[in-house]
Amino acid sequence: MSIHRIKHSAQKISPPKLRDTDFPARIRRYLKFAAANSPTMVSNLQQAYWSRTSYVPAGTFSQPSIKERRKFTDIMDEEINDEKRGKPGRKPKRLAHEIGTPLYLHGQLKTLKKETGISKPVPIDESDFVMPFFREKLQDISFQDDGRAVFTCYAIGLPAPSYTWFRNDLIIIETNRTKVKRLDDGRCQLILDPAKEYDCGVYRCVARNTLGSVVCRARLSLGDVPSNVAAPFVQDYSSHDVLLQWSTPKHLIDAHVQAYRLESKKFSANEWSIVDDNIHQEFYLVTGLEPNESYQFRLSARNKFGYSDPSPPSEAITTLSIDANKTIRLPLAMQFVCNETEIMPPIDYNQEVQPIQLIKSEFKELYDFKSIIATGKFSVITKAYIKDGSRKTLACKCVLVQSEIESSINHEYEIHKSLAHERIARLMYANRDGNLFSLAIELCSGLNVLTYICRRQSYNEQHVATILCQVLDAIQYLHFRGIGLLELQPDNVLIADEQNLQIKLTDFANARYISNQNAGHNTMANPEYIAPELIRNENITLPYTDVWTVAVLAYILLSGHSPFKGNDGQETAQNVVFVRYIFERLYPRVTQEAIRFLLSVFKLTPHKRPTIEECYECKWLLRNEFMMKKREAAIFDTNQMKIFTEKFINDKSITHKHSRLLDLIGLNE
Repeated sequence: MSIHRIKHSAQKISPPKLRDTDFPARIRRYLKFAAANSPTMVSNLQQAYWSRTSYVPAGTFSQPSIKERRKFTDIMDEEINDEKRGKPGRKPKRLAHEIGTPLYLHGQLKTLKKETGISKPVPIDESDFVMPFFREKLQDISFQDDGRAVFTCYAIGLPAPSYTWFRNDLIIIETNRTKVKRLDDGRCQLILDPAKEYDCGVYRCVARNTLGSVVCRARLSLGDVPSNVAAPFVQDYSSHDVLLQWSTPKHLIDAHVQAYRLESKKFSANEWSIVDDNIHQEFYLVTGLEPNESYQFRLSARNKFGYSDPSPPSEAITTLSIDANKTIRLPLAMQFVCNETEIMPPIDYNQEVQPIQLIKSEFKELYDFKSIIATGKFSVITKAYIKDGSRKTLACKCVLVQSEIESSINHEYEIHKSLAHERIARLMYANRDGNLFSLAIELCSGLNVLTYICRRQSYNEQHVATILCQVLDAIQYLHFRGIGLLELQPDNVLIADEQNLQIKLTDFANARYISNQNAGHNTMANPEYIAPELIRNENITLPYTDVWTVAVLAYILLSGHSPFKGNDGQETAQNVVFVRYIFERLYPRVTQEAIRFLLSVFKLTPHKRPTIEECYECKWLLRNEFMMKKREAAIFDTNQMKIFTEKFINDKSITHKHSRLLDLIGLNE
């Protein structure tokens, strides 16, 4: 081989020349030297990299950095393109932080014991094990200084879970004043006796067994009597009656109002007389007044700590003359009042293994129907008494036998008969005879979330967040039982306690047992309230499919509009499938945290939506004082919600289809 060829071969196999890695360092040294000796260079560097107004000492130099800036719209376009190509995309980062001792450390400890011979390996069949679940979660507590505060929760699982308590993310250690107590029924209590002001904060309880852990949270705060209530104002009046309305006190000192006391007096008199001291709503119809007489009214609010000071007196109102032929008609939202307060027995969790049996007898032997609560497309919900001597008042859902949805209500019975949870309306009786299929459910307060809001003067984001967290609790229980809710209409969220704002879910006609999440389900649900994968008959993926329905409810409560409703069913379905909705309909005072929550959930790809636990952890729903004050400051008027509620009820009330059903139960007017 010639020397010329060897030379060329050596050139081919010689290592590539590396770039000068010292060049940036030499540039920085040069710039430092130039900045220390040249005022012109300092000025140029200041204009290029430093603030024009900041003073930069001679000889100092900040290394300029180049960062890529990407538009938010570009990132959204990439996600949309991925979805069009059918790519699921990268899953969002789930909660990475561990609570207490990570579970993998328990596994490592078990392995170390086996290796060192401390414990012999025992084969364990984990097929029958059950991951922990909170049947009863912690509730917010308020106390007065040196009072006693007790948190109680109840978790189940196999093996039985252990409990760990935290305050503001710090583990709680038992002392003479702070004790953790396990009750015989499986519940766990954290007792602070006495509780001090510095104990206030967010408390968490973690229940854990070998399969995993679950968390529940609550807030401890210092309480006092309510602040003064604003003066009531007159909505309407006649010769003998006056309809009053008022707003909830702005500062409840973390203790809900239990009742109001209303007082009245003639304008010329000095002494006040009590009209009623056990009012549970923010309105009252005063009757039995004298014609052509001027009256004034005032209020006091009561919580567990006592009564507030009386409000300022209302403006004097003069009743009409006795000749005036006027009758006060209550607005629609005020007509949903349940005067009877039924004391329901404690939840019987044995109902999960011993469900409510279907009674096959004449419905007239079991129920005494009194009035209509609501009407659906194919059903009527009535208030009924039970003919068993107890005279319990229940809400009875009635459907004609051999109608087009008989199979649907039978399916609803199969789902509902074994549900036992504090956020699920309890099924008390089920009956089927030759004409009628009926489900008797606890009546609660007679209100749903729409009528609850409409009978108020205003509401705020704190009300919305409280409702949504409890809805998530109910859906979490359904998922624990292997059930997907799939559809959530706003009138299916019942108000169990109007003053303390406790809700319960009802109507499981479109719920399904999800044994195989890779299979779609045909549903008769309204496309307005279901996830896009159901419309396209694609895979049902829990919990993401049900989280979508929660966001739809959130949008309605934050705007008074349905997010995807179109001119007809087909347009509505297209809006859902293409995730077309208008953010400008949200109230102007809606917080940015609430908007981010909606943005995070309204995703076409299910796995890009948050889980239920991530919803609890999102900033908008946090229980810390900063977010609570921010949510309470976002106050909304109820006028738009009243318009939405009236249209919602009218769309569902097709009374001409129920003539035979109403005749059968004796309520056809």
